[in-house]
Amino acid sequence: MPSDSFSENVNLLRELASERAVSGDYQGAVEAFTEVLRLTPDDASVFAARAITYTQMGNNQSAIDDYQQAAQLYQSQGNTVSHWFTLRQLEKLRSAE
Repeated sequence: MPSDSFSENVNLLRELASERAVSGDYQGAVEAFTEVLRLTPDDASVFAARAITYTQMGNNQSAIDDYQQAAQLYQSQGNTVSHWFTLRQLEKLRSAE
């Protein structure tokens, strides 16, 4: 089980990534989300958040890759609502290409 300080650091990195994305620093957001994923590679919500950021950057292939990873993780974790939503996002991105 991760320590409290590990969890706190991961949460701070998530906040930093989100703040960067909201402020338009998409590259900085991607870097922070990537660091969170290095620490917690099974976090589907971070893959989805990074996919949204990639979409904002116009990097649709990376967004598709991350949405696919998020969908697989959501499905394996039994999170059917998030899995369904992620599949819809994937469908929209693919139809836009």
